[in-house]
Amino acid sequence: MNYSREIIKTNNIYLDVLIIFIFAVLIRVILFYLFDFQRDLHGGDSSYYLEIGHNILQYGVHGDKWIGSFYRPPLYSLFAGLVAKTSETAIFFYVIQSALFIGVSFVVFFFYFKYNSNLAFYSSLLIAFSPFDALLNGRVLGENLATPFILISALSFISSKYSIWSFMLSGVTLGCAVLCRDIFILLPLLYVLVCMFMKIKIKYISFYLLGFFLLVVPWAYRNSQMPNGGVFLSKGIMWQNLWVGTWMRNTDFMFKPGYLPPEALQTYDEGKSPAIVMEAYRNNDQSFFKQATLQYVAKHPIKVIETWIIRYPRLWFGTRSDLISTNLIKGSLIWYSIKIFFYLLSALIVLLGASGMFISLQSKQISVLFTLPVIYSALIYIPFYNVETRYTQPVMPILSIYAVLCISYILKNKSSLLRFNIFNK
Repeated sequence: MNYSREIIKTNNIYLDVLIIFIFAVLIRVILFYLFDFQRDLHGGDSSYYLEIGHNILQYGVHGDKWIGSFYRPPLYSLFAGLVAKTSETAIFFYVIQSALFIGVSFVVFFFYFKYNSNLAFYSSLLIAFSPFDALLNGRVLGENLATPFILISALSFISSKYSIWSFMLSGVTLGCAVLCRDIFILLPLLYVLVCMFMKIKIKYISFYLLGFFLLVVPWAYRNSQMPNGGVFLSKGIMWQNLWVGTWMRNTDFMFKPGYLPPEALQTYDEGKSPAIVMEAYRNNDQSFFKQATLQYVAKHPIKVIETWIIRYPRLWFGTRSDLISTNLIKGSLIWYSIKIFFYLLSALIVLLGASGMFISLQSKQISVLFTLPVIYSALIYIPFYNVETRYTQPVMPILSIYAVLCISYILKNKSSLLRFNIFNK
């Protein structure tokens, strides 16, 4: 009898996996015909990743030929270079990155199956069938690697059952995510603070940090040895980014040579010295932007906070398809229909996921640590002007899991909430 039940259970697993796979492939085939990924292959940040990736493979240097740089962290550039070495086409990137992401959806399925088969199936199905990650799989962007690493890191952490190796794996995979998107550099600090509050032993936290530092410190050390270097993972335009974040309320402003809107000029000397601001803008003067940002925030804190609040929803709510060219006729019925569907689906996942997180936080279980990447993303981008929804895409799979949890709770299946406590002392 037990043997028969095991056979039925195994058959159900195979059927679930097959359904998830079919839907994952189906959405990607549909999107491939609706959007023109090849047109955007070298657009925007993608060109940087490809150029650096080529240079790493050809010269063994992260930079321009023999000249090293650290404008962005290296891992996704290396990945892009390896993929492009086989075939520098959008379809090949689409297939490789889709296969990687579908594989991660199976990781979620098998992770949760032994605790709650319904949560496992529907969460994995939503993650695999989500058009947003599928769209991103057709672009050469760091989120394609950062997303799986963040998800695996979070799963490893909450499933560790006080295994030092699981904690270390969590740190290592988060380190990999940071070497793709260094905005997550402070996420370990949030984990440590919450773990200390929850009285998790220092031994386990130490192995988590050890795994993280093993990945991150060598790159930081390499950068510190470069001319004008420092212990940074990248050398971008942080202060200019923060400065723009103090005044930009929407995406109407476009970065054009020789132009800044009036609200930008008001951030320094009450607008009396526009020439100085323009000169700093043309020269990318980070020391000026640091001074201007700190002074403006100190003088006009309410105005800055108001700007942040007005801009903030754009980080989460949208069609998440803005970075991909479409084959559809703009303004046509099907174009509007897909845009509306994407917007509503994205909003539902975010709102239901946030509600599911609230339910989990109410339970006061240690599995609430799974919410930390979402909470971190919700906080870290507030002062930055970045308003593309792709910046929150790395935590959408976690929100998808919580969205399913929320729906289950709404349907009065409260056992799902109880079984979500998978990190038992």
